[in-house]
Amino acid sequence: MAPRSDEQFEAMRQNTIQRITHSALQLFSEKGYKNTSVAEIAKRAGISKGLIYNYYDSKEEVLKGVIEGFRSMKDEIVQEGVTIENALDQFFMMIEHQIGFVKMMMSFSLDVNEMPIVEEFVHEKAEEGIQLYTPLLEKIGFEDPETEAWFLSTLLQGTAILTIVSHEDYPLEKMKKKIYQRYKINKA
Repeated sequence: MAPRSDEQFEAMRQNTIQRITHSALQLFSEKGYKNTSVAEIAKRAGISKGLIYNYYDSKEEVLKGVIEGFRSMKDEIVQEGVTIENALDQFFMMIEHQIGFVKMMMSFSLDVNEMPIVEEFVHEKAEEGIQLYTPLLEKIGFEDPETEAWFLSTLLQGTAILTIVSHEDYPLEKMKKKIYQRYKINKA
């Protein structure tokens, strides 16, 4: 059997990092950051606790890894030529498919002063949303697009919170339809 190549080692490393951050995300959203231990993350990831420390110095560093993973994913999604329809589609896709991350960030948002990395991320996301939505809303004719961008951001955050809290009882599809109507998006 031939020794592993550098590419194989890097693929194994990336796979381990992904397992760690995915497990951490699940546990942080299920139990909360404070109630999750590094040992639990390791167990969920199917690795030893010591191996986590080969990649991350602390639980807070694991959290940073989770956040960085979503930052890089967002950078791939947001592109030139995005429309208000694309932006809303991406939001609802995240609500439907990444609810664990949304739940984790919402819970952290209420406790931002204790975690500077989360406070920075929450402020960054809010500012990015306003910067993204303002020109898109101006393009479709809103007189005060910046205020409307803040309104839309608040509406989407409320939708996320109620989706988390109310689960199946929240009429997400009806709210999607209403939001699309407000922003002149025809979804047949």
